[in-house]
Amino acid sequence: VMRIVPSYYFVTLVMLFAAAIPYGLYWSDAAMWEDVIRHLTFTQTFDYASYINTPIGVASWTVAIEMQAYFVFPLLAKWARKNPLGTLSTMAAAALLFRSWVVWAMDDYNMVVNQVINFLDVYAIGMLGANAYLCIKRWMEKADVRQRCAVWLVTVGVFILGVCALVE
Repeated sequence: VMRIVPSYYFVTLVMLFAAAIPYGLYWSDAAMWEDVIRHLTFTQTFDYASYINTPIGVASWTVAIEMQAYFVFPLLAKWARKNPLGTLSTMAAAALLFRSWVVWAMDDYNMVVNQVINFLDVYAIGMLGANAYLCIKRWMEKADVRQRCAVWLVTVGVFILGVCALVE
């Protein structure tokens, strides 16, 4: 966070003072202040004007999504430690329900594709993979040589099958 935020703020302010203000790219002072505040608080993805039509860095939505994820992740990790299956299932369900709502109810998909809730199932899969890795690592420390070899052979086999499936 400390490496991302200062440079993000710097670029945002440079774009504001070097391009947006001198070239009159805002239609009003209120619109400028709203856009700047949304960018400085990483909430520009919640407003169409700040997300799609901003003159101070349209691609900055990626940093906003990253910072929103950093904000939500500690809570998700804490809940996942207490109830892994329930938390990860809820995360995946929330993402799928959000996408279903988007497809059913929305006519402008620009505002919904890059939202943190849309990535919750991806985070859940990553958390599931991390938990699986830790379980296998603990088990491997207690396993004998034959069991370890069997796990490695299965792992290599699954990897080869995955590569073959991608190639075809």
